Amino acid sequence: MVAPLVTGIDISSHSLRAVTLRHHRAGFTLLGCHEIEPETAIVTENHLVNHQEIVNLFNRLKNKLPIFRRKVALAIPEATVIRKILHIERHLEGREREFALEEAFALQSPLPIESLSIDYVALNSALDDATVRYQVVATRRDVVESRWQALKAAKLTPVRFDVHTHALMQLWRRASYCYPAQTHFGLLHIEAAVAHLLIEHNPVSSDSLALAERAPFHKAIAGSWDNQQQGANLVEKVQLQWQLYRSMHSQTLLRGLWITGIGADDVELRNALSRALDIECVMLNPLALVDGEAAVKRSVVHPERCGVALGLAIGGLEWLEGHHAP
Repeated sequence: MVAPLVTGIDISSHSLRAVTLRHHRAGFTLLGCHEIEPETAIVTENHLVNHQEIVNLFNRLKNKLPIFRRKVALAIPEATVIRKILHIERHLEGREREFALEEAFALQSPLPIESLSIDYVALNSALDDATVRYQVVATRRDVVESRWQALKAAKLTPVRFDVHTHALMQLWRRASYCYPAQTHFGLLHIEAAVAHLLIEHNPVSSDSLALAERAPFHKAIAGSWDNQQQGANLVEKVQLQWQLYRSMHSQTLLRGLWITGIGADDVELRNALSRALDIECVMLNPLALVDGEAAVKRSVVHPERCGVALGLAIGGLEWLEGHHAP
């Protein structure tokens, strides 16, 4: 049986990054990594995609993928996501359970339920409880639909739409697995207009239920980091969030911070963060977390920027192998 391939695609306003992986034994094999930077913005201010522009980019990407292997996983922007934990009667199943979750969610949602796409997962509950806790995640239906239609036009097959933060959690989990001596590390992923600070304070687990249950500390820090002054502002904001985390989780051991994204290769920024946080801050190369030909890895100019795409590919493979045959 041929192992499935999945390409994780990270779409930001002015770039598209893609990582293609295959599951191999206890790890993953890298089959390709590509970055395309279009001349015009491909994501609008309301988080929809520029249809024709993104279709053109998908077609360019498709030509680089292995033939007949066009399964992809995409991220949903964090700003469009609504999360709720709901309690539903234990005896409900199937469509009755879905209806109860939708009704309960609608009472707390700032948007009409008809305009949302909803997914959910059961959380740990005592067997004698009358209700079961569910983590419910919703996003605007038009955000998903705009990406779905673009993939369809480019003849690519979406296997999973995941939340941006979940992709970063997959990256963190993989790094913790590969570097067990650095398990007590957080992750700082820097993008053009926002930085994501993610700190996982529970043991590593590989199952999706635990992934939803763990609820890591996550903060999105808005801003741009294109110059020295903006870099200093980033350090200050990260320091404030780091202190907030430490005040909430004083018993958690934190030894360092992995840094990925557009600022990860800035030595001065890493040193400034290390001094401000009084911990080790190191650049994380996501491609070093998977197997693959050295020539493929060397061809990537900025591997530190591929973390979200790699996390999406891992999540897509795990979901695909858990629910469908290749």
